[in-house]
Amino acid sequence: SRGYFDMTDEELEKAAWEAFEKLPFMEGTYQYLGIISKTEISDSTGDHLTRVGVSFRRILNDIRVLGDEICNLYFDGSGLVEFDIKLYKYKEIGTMDIVPFDVASTKIKSPDRLSFGDEVSMQNFEIANTMQVNDVMLLLINQHLNGCTILQPVYSFMGNAEDTKGMQSEFNAWVIAIPESYTYE
Repeated sequence: SRGYFDMTDEELEKAAWEAFEKLPFMEGTYQYLGIISKTEISDSTGDHLTRVGVSFRRILNDIRVLGDEICNLYFDGSGLVEFDIKLYKYKEIGTMDIVPFDVASTKIKSPDRLSFGDEVSMQNFEIANTMQVNDVMLLLINQHLNGCTILQPVYSFMGNAEDTKGMQSEFNAWVIAIPESYTYE
């Protein structure tokens, strides 16, 4: 470590944008998402932040791209110390129909992917009895895995769920936003 990290959130965001704008190979529009990681140490004077990581995500057609494309910057007490960037060039070769929101919302209890707030919740959480959606986003998922080279649109439903035993957890349910006629196993 080169000193303890002591920036406010506003100072960190400003420093991150300044560093990001100096990267010569970034193309397109990006969104600052904020802190993704923190490294702390403890000593006789207490706990201290030594390093903080922040994330930027690509925006295409006003939709955030998630997945393999990343731009993470890491700061310590002296400023930017590391970055982790993976970029892809995108070319529009066609479009697909999007599943209407009202159709996608009927699939929240049986989504294509479901995750809960923490490991304890995932291990002990039973079938959701109720699900309260607090936020919905349309995202593009970049998987570039096993020959997949398209950006796949998904609805991300985020909220709170309660199981049959009364246990509560935050959840994130992804519903693929293209008709099944375009998908295959």
